[in-house]
Amino acid sequence: MILAGDIGGTKIRLALYSSQNRELCPIEIESFVSSDFSHLEEIFHIFSAKHEGCVRNACFGVSGPVLSGQAQTTKLPWTVDEDKIRRVFGFGSVKPVNDLVATAAAVPFLTSRQLNKGKEH
Repeated sequence: MILAGDIGGTKIRLALYSSQNRELCPIEIESFVSSDFSHLEEIFHIFSAKHEGCVRNACFGVSGPVLSGQAQTTKLPWTVDEDKIRRVFGFGSVKPVNDLVATAAAVPFLTSRQLNKGKEH
């Protein structure tokens, strides 16, 4: 199981995916209002309690620069630290990346329909 997230200043979206035949299949997606929490780990605890022990790896798009596995969010007083998250939650690997980098990395995997969504014909 893979935990993917979008860590933004307004909201946090977390999604749990399973890998089947080299395809990622969404299992659960939840959104949280960022300002309702004092730090990111609170949100992970809530989400992880529902899926205890099943997450093996995690990757998060973070609104802010990521250097040496750490990110300071731009609109929140939060630090995202891959070593701390891996240690606290027991994930095999954790990778925070800048949210724009995460979006760009996803583009090659989008279908034609997804790429054209919202375009007027």
